[in-house]
Parts: sequence; structure tokens; C-alpha cells
Amino acid sequence: MTDPTLGDRVAAIERITALFKWERQVYLVLTTTSALIIISSGVYGLFKNGLDVTVATLMFGSTGLVTLSVARLLTMWNRAIEMVAGVLKAGDSP
Repeated sequence: MTDPTLGDRVAAIERITALFKWERQVYLVLTTTSALIIISSGVYGLFKNGLDVTVATLMFGSTGLVTLSVARLLTMWNRAIEMVAGVLKAGDSP
């Protein structure tokens, strides 16, 4: 069995990214929405009487969502780089 060439690996990554394009777009929308909520909550807290429980909950919840989205995206890109580098072996689980 021959090792795949760099071109084969890049083609595989292009297929994978095309397959999960919708997932990346969902994460991008979630991250953008969460960032807007964080910024607007902070601005609201600055110009009103300070942070109340609702504003703090919005900020912390959105921060968690940003963390989750970024972690999933980084995991996907880490796998893609490992494939190009040849680190993933045929028997490893994706």
C-alpha cells in the first residue's frame, strides 16, 4: 500500500471541508451572534446602572458559546493539518 501524495491529501481535505461547509457556517453565525450579544451586553451594562443578573447571564452564556464554536472549528482544522502532515494513520479514528 503506497502513502498518499501531498496532492491526494490536499484533495481529501478539500472534500472534507466541502462536506462540512454548512457546519462551519453555523459555527460562524453562532460566534458572530454571540460576539454581538457580548458587546451589546457590555455596552448596556456600562451605560445603565451596572450589570444585573440578566446582562451577566447573557455575557457568560455567549462567552461559553463562542468557546464551544471556536473549539470545534480548531479541532476540525487541526485534523486537516494532521492529514496533510501525515500524522493521522489509517487505523486512527477521525
